[in-house]
Amino acid sequence: MSTEENPNKLSQVMEWHKAGRIDEAEKGYLELLQDEPENTDLMYTLATLYLGENRLDEALKWVNKALQGNEFAPAYHQLKGAILARAGQFEQALEEYNRAIEKNPNLYAALVGAGFIENQLGNTKQAKQHLKQALHVNPEGLEARLHLDDINIEEGQVEQALSDLTQLEEQHPDNTAIKLMIGKGLYEKRNWAGAERYFDKVLAMEPGDALARYYKALSQLWSGNLQAAADEIKDFVSKYPETRESFIALGNTAFVEKQYPLAAKYLSEVVKKNAPTSVKLTLGQALSRMGQWPDARFWLLQALESRPEDSEAKVALAETYEYQGRPDKALEAYGKISEGDSRYLTALLGQARSYLASGQPQPAEAAADKVLSLMPNHAEAMLLKLWSLFAQDKLADAELFLLTIPFDKFNDKAKAPLLQSKALLEDRQQQFDQAWETFAQVPPLRRVPKYPELDEEEVKTIQSWPAEGEGNHKIPTFVLGYDSTDIQTFALWLKAQGLEVLNDRLAGLGRPDIFYALQKTADLDALGKETITNERTVYWDHIKPWLGGEDRDVVDFMFLNPHQAKLIKRFFPEARVVVLQRNSPDIWLHQHAFGAEPIEAKDWTRTVNQLIGMGLNVEQVNTDKWLAGDEATLKHLQSIFNKPLEKPVLRDVPWWRTSRFEEGHWKSYAKHLGDNAEGKKTAGPAGQSGDNEPAAKGD
Repeated sequence: MSTEENPNKLSQVMEWHKAGRIDEAEKGYLELLQDEPENTDLMYTLATLYLGENRLDEALKWVNKALQGNEFAPAYHQLKGAILARAGQFEQALEEYNRAIEKNPNLYAALVGAGFIENQLGNTKQAKQHLKQALHVNPEGLEARLHLDDINIEEGQVEQALSDLTQLEEQHPDNTAIKLMIGKGLYEKRNWAGAERYFDKVLAMEPGDALARYYKALSQLWSGNLQAAADEIKDFVSKYPETRESFIALGNTAFVEKQYPLAAKYLSEVVKKNAPTSVKLTLGQALSRMGQWPDARFWLLQALESRPEDSEAKVALAETYEYQGRPDKALEAYGKISEGDSRYLTALLGQARSYLASGQPQPAEAAADKVLSLMPNHAEAMLLKLWSLFAQDKLADAELFLLTIPFDKFNDKAKAPLLQSKALLEDRQQQFDQAWETFAQVPPLRRVPKYPELDEEEVKTIQSWPAEGEGNHKIPTFVLGYDSTDIQTFALWLKAQGLEVLNDRLAGLGRPDIFYALQKTADLDALGKETITNERTVYWDHIKPWLGGEDRDVVDFMFLNPHQAKLIKRFFPEARVVVLQRNSPDIWLHQHAFGAEPIEAKDWTRTVNQLIGMGLNVEQVNTDKWLAGDEATLKHLQSIFNKPLEKPVLRDVPWWRTSRFEEGHWKSYAKHLGDNAEGKKTAGPAGQSGDNEPAAKGD
C-alpha cells in the first residue's frame, strides 16, 4: 500500500521518528519503501533518520539512492553535504552544499552548512558570505548567527561576538549551543574560570556534549589543573584523532608541559588552514622558547593583528627581542604596554632587565621602583633594583636596600639570587667572613648528582674507542659546564647567534637502557658498531622537531663531568667539546658560591685533563673573559662554531655578573678553606689536596 493510498501510515511513522522511537520508525519507512521503491522523498527521510543516529554509511547509501532518482533536488544535496561533513569529508561536503545552493540560492540549511565548512577549511571570507546570505534568507536564523559569532571569536573580535551571544542567551535561555559559544569566547579571552562555568552549564544540561567536555578540559589545562584535563583530552583525541580540535589539544598540552617542539609541531598543522587567535599566540610563544624568533614574531604579530590590545601577545613579542639579545627592540615593544594593562607589571620587569642589558642602570632602577610601588615584596623587582644600584656603583644604597629585603618571605628560587647578590656585595667590600657565611645560606636550585673522577683503567678503555663514528649526520658541538660557569647565559647567547641550542639531548634521548642503565664504562665498551650507529640516528630523529626543517648547527649542553663525556666519546667521538671555566681554577670555591658542581674534583684543570686524556677534542673557554667581551676569546669561539659571533649582550654589565673570584682571589678565604698563610696548597671538602696542573689546551 502506497503513502498516497494510506497517508495515515506515513504520518504515524513520522510521529514515531519525531518521538525518538527509532526502531519503529526505521521499520515503518522500510515497509513503505517496499510498496514505493522509487519514492525518493522516503529515501531522503530515512537518510535523515540514519544521520540523526550517526549511522553515516546507511545515511549516505539512502541519500545517494534518492539522488539517483532525482539529482535536481537541492534538499538531497544539502543532506548529503551534512552527512559528509559529519564524516569529516569537508571538501566533498562543500561540493554538495554548493550544488544545493546552485539549484536554490536561498536554501538556508545549505548556506549554513557551506559557511561552516568554508570556515573549517580556512576560507573565512567565503564562510561569512554564505552565513550572511543565510541571515538574509532567515534574519532569525540561530545557526547562522552562531557560526558568525564563532568566526568573530576565532578572528579575535571576541567582545563583538559575546555581545551578540548575550542577547541570544536571553532569548534562548535553554540553548546549550549558545552557552557553549559563550564559553569559547571567554576561553579565547583567557578567562579560564568563566569559561569553565559556562561549559559546566552545558554539561549540566547535556552531560555527553563532547565539545563542552573538550573546552572545559582545555580551560583546566591553562588554569593549571593538568591532572583533571589530561584524561579528558586523551579521550577526545582518541575519538577524533584527525580533527583540528585534537591538534589544538595536543599542542596546548605539550606547551603547558614545556615540550615546545611538540607544541609547535601540532599547532603548525592547525595554522596551515584556519586557526583561532589563541593558537597563533601559543605557537608564537612555543617558537620563541625554541629560539626561532623570526617565526615566533610572525605568529605573534598575526595574533596582534586580530587582537591589537592583547597584552599576552604584546609581552610575548617583547620577550622574543629580549631572549634574542636585542634590548633596544625589547624596550620599544615593552613600552607599548601601558599602565592599566593586565601585563603592565610584567612589562616593567622586562624593561628593567632590558635597560640593564643595554647598560642603562638608572631607568632600570626607575622601572624596578615602579614595580615595587605596586607590589612592595616582589622578589625579581628587588633583585633588579639591587643590580641597578650595583651598576651605578651605589654600594652604600645597595647595602641599605638589602636590609629591607624580607628573605624569609621568599621561596628558594626567589631567595637564591638575592642572597647570592648580597654575598657578592660583601665580597666586593672585602667582608670575606660575612660573604662566606652568606654564600652558605644560598639554597640550591636543584639537586646535583655527584660523579667521581675516572680511574686510570677506565681512561685507558675509553681511549681505545674509535675516534670516528658511523653515519653521515651533522656532528653536534657539546658544551660542558654548570651554573657557576654561566652556562645558561652562554646557551642564550649562542641561541641569539642562530645556533640550535639543546639541553642534554645525548644523555636524555635514545633508548633508556643505553643512556641510563649502561653508562658504566664496561657496558659502553661492549656496545657494537650497529648499536652505536642506531643510537646516533635516534639522537637526530629526536632533534628534527627543534630544527624546523632548517640546516642549523646543533649545540648540546651537558654537565661538566667525565661520565657525561664518556657518552660523547662513544657516540660522537669526532665532536668538539667546549669546556666552560672561570678565572679561578678552584671548583670548591665556586661550588660554595654558586651551588654544587656535578664532579667530585678540586679544580677545573684536573677535570679537563681527564677529558683530554679520553681522546676528546677539547676546547677551553674562560667565561669571565667571554662576559667581558675579550676579543681573543671571541675569536676563539668564532673558530669553534665556524661563524661570526657578536659580543655577549652582558659585556657592559659590571662586576656583580661575573664571579669576582679571579685567579688567586680564593686566598681571601684562606681560613675557611684551611689553606696555609702562603696559599701554596688547597684542601678540598673531603680532605683532598692537589696542585693546579696546567691543562693541555687552553684559551
